[in-house]
Amino acid sequence: MESRTDLLNQLSSIVVQKELEPGDRLPAERQLAGLMHISRNTLRSFLRILEGRGLVHTKRGSGTYLRARIVESANGNLDIQPESHSPLAGQLEAAYLLLPAVLERSLYQINDRQIQKVQECNIALGQSIYSEDVKSIATEIFNFFRIISLATNNNFLIKTTEQICLLDPTPFEDLFKTDRKIREQIFAGHVDILQALRESNALEIRRITEDYILIWCRILQKHAAVSMPAFISGAIKKRWRDEN
Repeated sequence: MESRTDLLNQLSSIVVQKELEPGDRLPAERQLAGLMHISRNTLRSFLRILEGRGLVHTKRGSGTYLRARIVESANGNLDIQPESHSPLAGQLEAAYLLLPAVLERSLYQINDRQIQKVQECNIALGQSIYSEDVKSIATEIFNFFRIISLATNNNFLIKTTEQICLLDPTPFEDLFKTDRKIREQIFAGHVDILQALRESNALEIRRITEDYILIWCRILQKHAAVSMPAFISGAIKKRWRDEN
């Protein structure tokens, strides 16, 4: 009978081969049992153990979903362990869930003077990006969203936006200084948001804000190895799968 370590190694290898990420569904039970050369009863017992450890999640009628990442253990074998997310990943998840709603709420009350201030902030952001001043970039991003949130006249939403958008620039220093395309992607997102505000387009501002945040998440996931929650990883894959 296969040991638990052997089963973990087999499953980890399958996850790597199929390029599965947290939030992805594992192969169907019959197929997975065949790939691992074990009985379906053995597989079910093994998956129950993994679910108890928080490594997978089984949805009745849907399948079993990965809730872990692949790591190399001390002995050189592959293993699966629960994801550990940085505070930045949690901050971006909160931004994805809350910021589009805040911006939509602002859209209904923002006035011309406030839009002008957002425009001025965007100009300052462009200058910071051009000069590769990472601290100024983080400051102008904070100012951009804070100014928009002020139009809600809701202190709770304003404070929430401030918390979400108060970025530590350290993780972005190398990215912004070495990759011009990344800087252009971020600035383009701000331009699109500003345009949606001017047009009072509620549907567009939600979609654009969601895309803007997912771009941040994708950049950090791809270029800085920041592990994202399964919810965000799934949204990233869906967003760019739909695009293709």
